[in-house]
Amino acid sequence: MNRPSLSVRLAGSPRGALLLFICYGVIWYGWYEGHTVWWVALGTVGAALRTLRAGRELRRYKAWLVDWQAMSGNDAPARSPRKRLRGWMLTIGAMFIVVATLLSGSPGERPSGAVTVIWSLACLYLVFALLRSILRRVRGRRNVKAEVAQAKDEDAPVAWLLDRPASSPSRAETERNLPEYCARLIASK
Repeated sequence: MNRPSLSVRLAGSPRGALLLFICYGVIWYGWYEGHTVWWVALGTVGAALRTLRAGRELRRYKAWLVDWQAMSGNDAPARSPRKRLRGWMLTIGAMFIVVATLLSGSPGERPSGAVTVIWSLACLYLVFALLRSILRRVRGRRNVKAEVAQAKDEDAPVAWLLDRPASSPSRAETERNLPEYCARLIASK
């Protein structure tokens, strides 16, 4: 599989897709308010579809690359690439809904019931996403601390059974104890 082009890698990355979708949202909002012509907004629909396709292509390439590197014989298991793009897009969409709702209404005007429900759901999702992210970080730190403690416990019997060496051999002593063919190789260099 060939490496994706630079434009696919930029548009398919989470940060690049985020930036592009913000631009698309601004253009669509401009069309909705009447500041942009319809064909530009229609073009951004096609561009948004192309951005989604670039994300899929980049994820497929990364999965293939992980499998390819796993064939090199390393003992590391093949890991699939993280599939967080959907979560990021939901979070960005919820933030866009909250911000657009706050900016679209006039100060004394009360929003309609449907807008209030959508805004409330978006706020609930953002709170849920924030709590989930905090819990994942806390859980990850706990796992790292447990692994470090387990590694220390596994090394303890070795430290108890083996004493410190009295002395370490010198280079000359080590070279004298080498087999003849090794000594010739070292002497030739």
